[in-house]
Amino acid sequence: MAEQTTLPAAELIDNAAIDRAHAAANKEALLEHARMGRSVCEGRDGKVVWITPAEIFARYGLDANGKAKPEENSPLPLDPVVIARLHIRDQLDRMLQEGQLSEYTGGYVVFGNGQICGHGATLVEARKNALATHPEVDAQYLVDYFVPTE
Repeated sequence: MAEQTTLPAAELIDNAAIDRAHAAANKEALLEHARMGRSVCEGRDGKVVWITPAEIFARYGLDANGKAKPEENSPLPLDPVVIARLHIRDQLDRMLQEGQLSEYTGGYVVFGNGQICGHGATLVEARKNALATHPEVDAQYLVDYFVPTE
């Protein structure tokens, strides 16, 4: 005959911990389905209803793509490449005001590594020139700039 096991006394069972573990497992299962783009069904008022991934994400305070929503007053994360490119544009604006770009009037310049890497009448021409003559410059830090006519 099989050995009989005894269950722990009711006062030793932490029902709240079991409920928390069940809720956490349920949340992870729902979010996994949502991340895979799958709807899930659940019972509401005795009926089966389908819940879309967006509804699942919303249930847990996430955006429609499953990412945490930024706090109301928290700053958005800043991309260092974008910040560097903005600084370069500011530098080009100063150069334009100081007349240092006058020889490129009516055309485009491509700026990178603290220098003008290429120029041309069209942006395509200026980019090709920059990439051909300065292959050492990281392309994500090249900034295209139109020099207007005066």
